[in-house]
Amino acid sequence: MFQLKFEFKKFSDLKVWLFLLLVPLLVVGSLTAFHQLNPENKRSQEMRVANSLRADFSWRISQNYFDRLLNIEVYQEELPPTEEELRIDELMNAGERARFIYSADSYYERWDTVNQAKRDIWGILIELDELGHPSETIDMNHIHEEKSQIDWLVENNVGVLNPNRTTLSAFVLNNSFDILFSLPVLFLLIFFFGIPLLEETFTNRFYFTKVQPIKRSKVFINKFFFFAFVLLVYIGSAVLASYLLHLLFDDLSLSTQLSFPMAKQSIFGLHELTLGQLLGLRIVLFVLITFVALFLVYIISIFWSNMLNNTLLLGFLSIIALIIVQSNPNLYQLWNVFAWLDTRYFIEIHSPTIITMLLLIPLAICFIAGYFVIYLPTWFSRTRSSRHYKGIQKLNKGFLVKHEWISFLRDNTFIYAISGLIVLTVYMGTVAYQEQLVRRNQFIEKTEMFGTIINNQYEDALENAALLEMVIDNVSEVEQRSYQTMLDSYNQMFPLYEETLAQVNEALAGNYDVWLENEKGLLESDRVFVTNPNNQVQGSFVHSTTIPMSNHIFVPNAVINEAIFHWKEDHDIGFVLPGGPYKTELLPKYEQSPRSGEDEPPLGISFNNFEQYLNARQFEHNDLTGLNLAVDIINKQMYIFIWIIVAVFFMTNYVKEWDYNRTIRFIKVLPLKMQTVFTHKNYASLTISVVIVLLAFVLVFLTGSLLNGVGSWNFPYVRYIAKVIGDKAGSDSPYITIPSLKQYFMIVPLWRYLLEGVGLMIVLTWFINQLTHFMSLLIKKRWIMLAAAVVILVGGYSLVTIYPQAWMQFLPFYYINIPDILTGTTAFTQNFTWLNPYIGIGLIILYSLTLEFLNKILVRRDEKRDIR
Repeated sequence: MFQLKFEFKKFSDLKVWLFLLLVPLLVVGSLTAFHQLNPENKRSQEMRVANSLRADFSWRISQNYFDRLLNIEVYQEELPPTEEELRIDELMNAGERARFIYSADSYYERWDTVNQAKRDIWGILIELDELGHPSETIDMNHIHEEKSQIDWLVENNVGVLNPNRTTLSAFVLNNSFDILFSLPVLFLLIFFFGIPLLEETFTNRFYFTKVQPIKRSKVFINKFFFFAFVLLVYIGSAVLASYLLHLLFDDLSLSTQLSFPMAKQSIFGLHELTLGQLLGLRIVLFVLITFVALFLVYIISIFWSNMLNNTLLLGFLSIIALIIVQSNPNLYQLWNVFAWLDTRYFIEIHSPTIITMLLLIPLAICFIAGYFVIYLPTWFSRTRSSRHYKGIQKLNKGFLVKHEWISFLRDNTFIYAISGLIVLTVYMGTVAYQEQLVRRNQFIEKTEMFGTIINNQYEDALENAALLEMVIDNVSEVEQRSYQTMLDSYNQMFPLYEETLAQVNEALAGNYDVWLENEKGLLESDRVFVTNPNNQVQGSFVHSTTIPMSNHIFVPNAVINEAIFHWKEDHDIGFVLPGGPYKTELLPKYEQSPRSGEDEPPLGISFNNFEQYLNARQFEHNDLTGLNLAVDIINKQMYIFIWIIVAVFFMTNYVKEWDYNRTIRFIKVLPLKMQTVFTHKNYASLTISVVIVLLAFVLVFLTGSLLNGVGSWNFPYVRYIAKVIGDKAGSDSPYITIPSLKQYFMIVPLWRYLLEGVGLMIVLTWFINQLTHFMSLLIKKRWIMLAAAVVILVGGYSLVTIYPQAWMQFLPFYYINIPDILTGTTAFTQNFTWLNPYIGIGLIILYSLTLEFLNKILVRRDEKRDIR
């Protein structure tokens, strides 16, 4: 007990315990408030489901039943209906009656009868599925998952309940665990409590245990007991918050809530467990995984004595492994330890009995790892490598800059930054691999569907041609000529069908370039369909497979997609998965209805047709090669992560002299001016920041090249041109005009896009470096200074975004969003003349030089600043 009190004294700061208690309370309370203030529009959702069910009960009739309606007398004499067909017809009638009740009561929000009708419909659909007639509108897996939940709603007289959106306390607790038990929070607990507990065991002062009557193993056991108490307080705080919500707001008993069935259909089958079982298993698995992670961090630290860096690396690698697992449902096997990290989904898709038995594995790992940590011989820790500092061999003009660089290396700051870049690289490579799988699967799905359509048409044509050959000799001469014309047209179509089917098979085998001609025809048809008033080319009618109607709102996307393809054709660039058409910035969007306030498609277009149109264009035109992945650092705004790294680790090198160990006392007695010290620190942080930025691009480029090849330097990117610029441009300008809309764009090759992006990023890094050092001269607290710089940058960008004015295009804040500058989106939407990459580079250089001039003036104050 005395040892536990000793560990408690190390965390005597009340703020730490308040953080541990308040974070779960805030998460639970915030989720409840969010769901209360943003209620789900259940009425609209249920009405949409009810209307879609008409396809299952009203429009889908068995073929035999349809034949019986056409010729009842003959049918009854020759082929009477079977019991199965009669049962199907009976279920169809009962389902339509229940569907009508479901639809009407959803409109009037009579949820008790809605649930009753829905239960009847779901039961009918399950029986129809068993008879070989699955639902065409709703996934049968979803129906099986919901059936037991709807039964629970009816039995307990509960009206509306969405487990992910309800404000009932037990469900809020389960949803809060998605945040509280996430991997980042897990490693934050290790960072705030595990590292302070165990890091001292690697220091010389820990050898006091050798001269005290206490075993080393007992010290470790007490430390782990204390860490378990921390987890107990953390989880207990969330449970307490949930229980308080139950006492204050719930109208449903806690035992009833915990009996709610959480069914989940997956490749492992349908498994059902109650909400109470799910909560219990999640808590136990989270505690075991946290202890396993803590033990792994400690064991790794024996070989590399830096627990902070090891925690960061293990945390990022675990998150990346989890992303890989989540990208492929087949990886959620019981033996895959990384699948355990997704505690909720992993528990839901497996049997509760198997999960309970499986918990013995992490428990055994905890005991084994704990044994090695506790009873590891002390001499083993002496095998850790030590760092050696050789010093600077020769003094020269760059002595102070080299000194700063060596300081970054000696303090492991550079190692932390490189670790962050490695994590960024692995993350982008993982996401690229995952996206490549999604794109390939979508292409295969589209191609197989297209191949099925062509194959059916081919079989119908063969059948019709065979029938024509059979009857052509038994008809009149006039009919023979007509039949022969039809037969000749079929014979001309057969080679085309065979060629198309061969292309489909070759594309499915991995040769995507054979699909270029089909993509070209599709994109040209889309453009003609929306730009040609008669939808005809040379007398033949042109239609689109994805555009619902010929309307001007669909013109920009069609024209841009065709221009992209022609650019690729001119520069010998191959097929890009999943194939056109692609998503662009000028894609039409849902519009808010003035009457209902709900998002609706543009006027005159049905919801299903518009949804199909958008789904066909859900991917942007982007490859995943090395060059394209390097561009994605800019396009996906990953550069913000790089800026955070260089700002935290390098751009605070001057303010740290005042804040932490106050080494400014030593610098003050050096025979150097403060202006000289400040200038060299500023220059050192800038140079290493630029090196980190360029290194990030190189690492990501190499990763993408290993995964998907180098790529093409001429890969096309779209840049939108402001109307005020496009109107003034002459006929020889590179701008492409969108017909009838007076909108302009141009195609930019990748090499130019990348150079402009890297240039903007480097000068912005210089600007941020100057800004942080400017704030360092005003604020001598590191984190407060960083917070102030962030407020200036975020506040400035928010200002120019929310209240855009023409003069604001000469401020540096617009250029923080580099992708919108390179694509011209901001200039296009705001109709700005001077907002482009080249003027941006010049402006930011001017602002940086201005800040440098101000820094030289302000640094003189630090010569006389009191350092007491």
